[in-house]
Amino acid sequence: METPLVPQKLSAEADYLSVKELKDVKFVFWTETVKIWRIAFPMALSSLFNLLTLLSTSVYAGHLGDLELSSISVYLSSVPSIFICWLVPLSLC
Repeated sequence: METPLVPQKLSAEADYLSVKELKDVKFVFWTETVKIWRIAFPMALSSLFNLLTLLSTSVYAGHLGDLELSSISVYLSSVPSIFICWLVPLSLC
């Protein structure tokens, strides 16, 4: 099993040693960068695929006709904002 990104018990042993050389700065910077990207990369990939899905839906509806394109545009602008306004307060509980 992988070790957790954030230690469960915050103590002096869980922190990095004091930085005395440039090599230590590079080590801490690289370690923290890898931890951040382990969390951020799936979120960025999900946002990219969501954008591509919405874009391909709009392009397809644009080929069908003006009425279909306008209805898809209204749907794509209203439904995600309703979900965001509903789910963000739930995540803060």
